[in-house]
Amino acid sequence: MGKATEDGLLNSRHLLLATLFAFASMLYRFLPTVENSEFIYGENTWPMRTAINETARLVLFWEMHGAWPDQQMQLRESPTYSKVMAERTNELKNVEDLQDRWDKWITLAQARVVHDVTPEDWRVVDVPSETFSKAYTRLHEIVSKTTNKTLKTEQSVQSLASALHQTDLSYEILHDLKLLFSEWVGMSLLPTSARGFHFFPEGYVEEDHVDPVESEVVSGILHVDSDTEEPFPLQILQRDGQVVSVNTKPGQLIMFQGSKRIHGYTNSLRGRFFASISLGYRPESWNVTRMQVMAAIPPWWDASEQPSSEEAEADGNSSKAEFTAPSGQGVSVVLPEPEDLRSDEHNHSVEQHVAMGNDTDLQESPAAVDGVESDDASLAPIMMTFVNDGNVPVVLYWVVPGSEATSDDGRQQMQEVGTIPPGGVLPQTTFPGHEMVAVGQGVARRWAIEPRHNLQRLAVFGA
Repeated sequence: MGKATEDGLLNSRHLLLATLFAFASMLYRFLPTVENSEFIYGENTWPMRTAINETARLVLFWEMHGAWPDQQMQLRESPTYSKVMAERTNELKNVEDLQDRWDKWITLAQARVVHDVTPEDWRVVDVPSETFSKAYTRLHEIVSKTTNKTLKTEQSVQSLASALHQTDLSYEILHDLKLLFSEWVGMSLLPTSARGFHFFPEGYVEEDHVDPVESEVVSGILHVDSDTEEPFPLQILQRDGQVVSVNTKPGQLIMFQGSKRIHGYTNSLRGRFFASISLGYRPESWNVTRMQVMAAIPPWWDASEQPSSEEAEADGNSSKAEFTAPSGQGVSVVLPEPEDLRSDEHNHSVEQHVAMGNDTDLQESPAAVDGVESDDASLAPIMMTFVNDGNVPVVLYWVVPGSEATSDDGRQQMQEVGTIPPGGVLPQTTFPGHEMVAVGQGVARRWAIEPRHNLQRLAVFGA
């Protein structure tokens, strides 16, 4: 076979890949998530309905941080990194869309809340040949099987998009590379997230972001194949405040702490395509959640200007006394609007809720795990799931700390969190020492949250 013929076949193969990727990329993001028993945490485990409201969030902000950035954040950062983060914070006031601004605040807050767990910002390595061969071969098997498809019908495009969603292969590679990641980090890691194939067509751009804090603490991007006119690097903000462009070749892997290092493919892809698989791991003892990240965002996140330190301190004192937001109304799509805990119809005293529960005694929930001592001084967030094992709806409330000091009747006030239908569940994240109350027809149950409740299912009606 002549060189001209080989080049022609190579170009035809790359053109076919580019065409398939371009069509499939339009539908890939609409495909249902494929369940996998080893997907411990991930994007789908933090639905917006589980987020506490702005009032409760501000209580946590003043208890845990009191300033942006707080002193602990600055002590962990290099001066150049702190300067870059200050500049990025200042830029957010120009983001007019509040939902977009909130999302960018999440990125900044997570990058500063999460601790470093990797010895260096990133590393590029060649993966074992057998691992790369599995990915490369599967990719091109899919392409060869779709050569007869015309891509003129919605069904053919859906079929292609589904074919490129190779969950089983992605998880197999995730386990293949576990030891490689663990040795780099210097600790045992759990394989928790795998997605691929990702296929980026010409013109693709990915904004700066951080990866899900529960599932992709340490991240990896395996370059499977590409056809580009110029390098398509991953941009990473390093701990020294410098943004570096990291290029890879097919068969190479970028390892980095995706939960902390702000990153993205911010340069437009010039060429036909870029195909990859994303991998995520977390340390065995990892317990940082998005609730903890949200609690670090300052009250003035939605203001047009950052307040002076004196103004922020005054607002903080007011917020801690009244348990109401010192400024702004929040974003309704993400967090409910701030409410007056002393007058809102959804806020009631504990005694009132006992009456609502058909005079059922307000009982203390039994411990979720017996024989486990709690650490009252712990500030680690507690993740739990409330289960309605009855046949009537139940309303879940959060007892507002210190609210008896500001309420008109001198009694503790409660903030509604959500309603759990019969047989339903409601995940929640809060902190040790906080209290939750469930109220329904024939039941009124109260939990004093302790570390032993972490990752437990708490039954509303159960013994």
